[in-house]
Amino acid sequence: MHLDRLGGFRNMQIISPLLLYSYGVDLQQIYNRLETTKDRFPDEMLLVGEDCTAIIPILQSMLSELNKVNCPVTASSAEKPLNLMKDGRLTYGNLKYLLGEMDGRLRDEIKLTYAFSLTHQEANLWDPKAPLLGRAVADKFETAAFDIEEAGKCHALGRSTAAVFHCFRVLELGVKAVAKALQVSGLDKPVMKNWGNILTAIENEIKLRWPKETDRDSGDGELFWGIYTLMLAIKTPRNGTMHPARKYTEQEADSI
Repeated sequence: MHLDRLGGFRNMQIISPLLLYSYGVDLQQIYNRLETTKDRFPDEMLLVGEDCTAIIPILQSMLSELNKVNCPVTASSAEKPLNLMKDGRLTYGNLKYLLGEMDGRLRDEIKLTYAFSLTHQEANLWDPKAPLLGRAVADKFETAAFDIEEAGKCHALGRSTAAVFHCFRVLELGVKAVAKALQVSGLDKPVMKNWGNILTAIENEIKLRWPKETDRDSGDGELFWGIYTLMLAIKTPRNGTMHPARKYTEQEADSI
C-alpha cells in the first residue's frame, strides 16, 4: 500500500514494508525461473517467449515498487531488461547480470533512505480513519482541521512538544468560541489576542450572568464555569509552550 505525502511533512512518503517484501518475492520468482532453465538454455541465448511472458509482469511490478520507495537508480536497472525484451535482444546472461545489478543498486540506495515504523496506534494518529477529535469538532471547527491533523502526526512520530503546540492552537479556537457564545465584546481587538485577557473577560461575563456560586452549580452556569476553570488550568502550560520555555514528554502530550 502506498499513501501520498501527508500534511506539512515535506518530501515524506508513507509506504508499507510490504513493498520491500514484495520486491524480494518478485526477485526470487525470476531467480527461480532462471534456475529451471540454466541446463536447457545457454547464457547467450535469447529469452524464449514463455519466459518473456512470465517475467514481464514481475519486472513491471518491481519497477512500480521501486519508484514508490524512491529508488530511481535501481528502477533504471529494472527498466533495462524490459527494454531489451521489447527489442528482442534480452539473453539469459543479460538477465542474470541485470538482476545482480538491481540487487546491488537497491542495497546501496536503501542505505541512503530512512524508514520509520509506526505501531497500529501511532498509525491511527498519522492517518486516522475518523476525525481525531470527533465528527462534531470536525464539522463545527473546520479551521482547526490543519492543526488537529498536524498534532496527530507529530504525536505519532514522538515529537511531543510540537504536538502540544498544535493542540494549543486548536484550543485557542475553542476559547474564542466560548467567548463568542457568552457574547464577550471586543474580541477583534489586539488586546484580546492575549489568553489571560480573554479568560478574564469570560470570567467576568460568567459572573455577570450567574453571580452566585450556587448559580454555577447546575445548568449553563455549571457548564461555562467548568469550561472556564479548565481553560484557566491550561493557561500556564500553554504560555510556556508558546514562549518556548519548556518541553513535553510523550505522556504529557498524550494527556493534553
